[in-house]
Amino acid sequence: QDDKGVTVNYVDADGKAATLKADYCMCCIPLSVLRQMDVGVSPKFKEAIGAVSYALVGKIGLQMKRRFWEEDHQIYGGHVYTDDPNIGTISLPSTNWQGKKGVLLGYYQFGGNAAKVSALDVAGRTALALEAGQKVFPQYKDSFETSFAASWHRIEHNLGGWAQWDETSRRDAYPILCEPDGRIYLAGEHLSYLTGWQAGGIESAWQQIAKLDKRVHAA
Repeated sequence: QDDKGVTVNYVDADGKAATLKADYCMCCIPLSVLRQMDVGVSPKFKEAIGAVSYALVGKIGLQMKRRFWEEDHQIYGGHVYTDDPNIGTISLPSTNWQGKKGVLLGYYQFGGNAAKVSALDVAGRTALALEAGQKVFPQYKDSFETSFAASWHRIEHNLGGWAQWDETSRRDAYPILCEPDGRIYLAGEHLSYLTGWQAGGIESAWQQIAKLDKRVHAA
């Protein structure tokens, strides 16, 4: 960036390098990814970007051949809370009741447990989830069809589930990042007090757009 505008170099969906120029940039890239990029901001802003840690988070979806929790147990939606930290929560779908199939949330784990489970391949993660679910529902393994697992800290364009602020980073880095650095503004759940939620991202965007609007109209 310079005093006249912002230039963004990127690679499009077809793998072609391209450049985009604008008066301002509203950047919604997670700080976990942004701190690894060559961004034309001040040293103070770069330091603030690097001051925020991100949550280790893992989930797995288990597709079942039939909705046994509804058919056999008359359970419609809700959560099963386990004492296994590698599993955490098992959640039942709150949509398509009485449908032919359904997808359960097989686990939802955090921190060190999420890191440990993410070291397994999908087959290993699936086996872990099925063993736990079988203890709750005897139909679990027989009804299983296929699975999909995600570990946000290992996804290239996320590198974490959400921003984790501590008292020091909220005090020192958060106020810096909420203000523009030259012509670059940041927005996202990481710049809110509702981290990990779409509501936080939306609130952050509203606030930054309002600042930019005021700046442009005052010019």
